[in-house]
Amino acid sequence: MKHSVIRLTLAVAVAALLVLSATPAQAGKILNERFQDLLIVDNPCTGETMSGIVNGQILYFETADNAGGVHLHFQYRAWGTVVGESSGDTYKIRWDVPFVLPNRINENAGGAFNGAFSFDFDAVGLGSAPDFHGTYRVQVTQNANGVPVMEREILSETCK
Repeated sequence: MKHSVIRLTLAVAVAALLVLSATPAQAGKILNERFQDLLIVDNPCTGETMSGIVNGQILYFETADNAGGVHLHFQYRAWGTVVGESSGDTYKIRWDVPFVLPNRINENAGGAFNGAFSFDFDAVGLGSAPDFHGTYRVQVTQNANGVPVMEREILSETCK
């Protein structure tokens, strides 16, 4: 799960950041999209790939604070059923990726950035298939020169 989910999550994060950075910040702006898509993920409990069509939702909104800062909120959710390619086991999945990107835009900050995101992925096996849960967390702080001064990643997986 680690490599495929991290790649997929980073792809979602990069896409979100590109959309957010390409759009001028306006407090109160809201985007709410629903979709269906193919999800392919590795199951660390069984070592097999699972896939299926899942439902999803992307929610994006911006808020402003009293100090002139703009806060960008992005959330990706997916849910549905996937099937193990070799075992044929069926899993109900839930994937939740909330992003909160506080970015204070003023002359003193001059490009400083602090961002954090975490996501949880649950696959509940139906019948005798094992359940698993994964959590991935990242926090990044960058100074006004665009240099990362802190980066932290935590990945945990649990098989039941």
